[in-house]
Amino acid sequence: TAIIGLFFFIIINFFLISTDTDKRFKIQSKQNNKIINQIANYLEESAILRVRLFNETCEENISKDSDNEIKNNIQECENIILSEPQLEPTITQKYVIQNYLDENFIVKIYDESWIVYADTEEMYLSSYVIELDIENFPENRNFFNVYKNLYLNLFQNIHDFFIKIKLQSFFIDFRGDVFVVQETIKKQLSSSNIYLDSENNITQIISKPIVKNSSVYGVVLIKSILNQDANHISIISFNLINLYFVIIFIMLLSTLFFSRSLITPIKLLSRITRFEREKSNKKNNLEYPKRKDEIGILGKDISSMSDDLKKRINEIESFASDVSHELKNPLSSLKSSSELLIQNKITEDSKNLLIKNMAIDIERMNILISDISNYTLT
Repeated sequence: TAIIGLFFFIIINFFLISTDTDKRFKIQSKQNNKIINQIANYLEESAILRVRLFNETCEENISKDSDNEIKNNIQECENIILSEPQLEPTITQKYVIQNYLDENFIVKIYDESWIVYADTEEMYLSSYVIELDIENFPENRNFFNVYKNLYLNLFQNIHDFFIKIKLQSFFIDFRGDVFVVQETIKKQLSSSNIYLDSENNITQIISKPIVKNSSVYGVVLIKSILNQDANHISIISFNLINLYFVIIFIMLLSTLFFSRSLITPIKLLSRITRFEREKSNKKNNLEYPKRKDEIGILGKDISSMSDDLKKRINEIESFASDVSHELKNPLSSLKSSSELLIQNKITEDSKNLLIKNMAIDIERMNILISDISNYTLT
């Protein structure tokens, strides 16, 4: 039963991991595509601006020219010079910090020159930093927590192993973020790839160009680790293994209880029958088990059979005693008669009488033997 239960436990865990792999990949991809579209759409609408340029020529002319010329130059410098449309870094960083800083994926924004404008992996808010006293930090390492952590880590490793096997055909030779940015700008198309990072994590990287008026102004990258959070199925598996152990423990206790309730009366019956066979007086201190189940019925049958056997044995002993007594008389008579005949000191009439008596004794013995035979048949 324990082996069958373990087999089903392994099958259920394999089903959980297999189902979670497909579900996780689909959900994560769908979520990442939705987020990257939101980021790209916002930046295309709000972060591509023409920036005011600083006119160094105006400043130099104003400082050197005469008063009349200065007035003319000031009038010319009041005409604002704007740059070509470009991705504005401040708006980009502010949007990323406000919306995606605490997510379980990494967002990176590159401009068309491959310069990083925003990277949530390198960003944090000072309000999130908390000082902890490590020396006074309580460490809860009781047996259950140690056992739980060991099992969850083991399950996570097995989970990662199966995911890697299942997604192995999708892995690419990752050359770095800049290469992905270059390819995205070049093709002006979104891309999605899976690779193993330096820490051997299964990572999905999705890229989308920031395009406006057929011009590429940057690239949005989203990285997410597919095998970083299997906690929900790990807990399910942990609860299943605990349930399995509880069931095995209950079955073990039940087996011990029922085996004891069966073995004890059987041992008692064995002792009683052994004492009966040995005609020991110890049997007087033993009683047949009084139960309403099959063992009780067996005890009653053995007790009844024992009484019948004892009664039959007593009858046989009494019969044997009677038979031995009845056989001794004709045998003694035959012995005496045979001795007289051997001595040959008696008359012919006495010899004939002895022979007649011997025939009578032999007939008596024959009758006794027939009675014994008939008794044994009954």
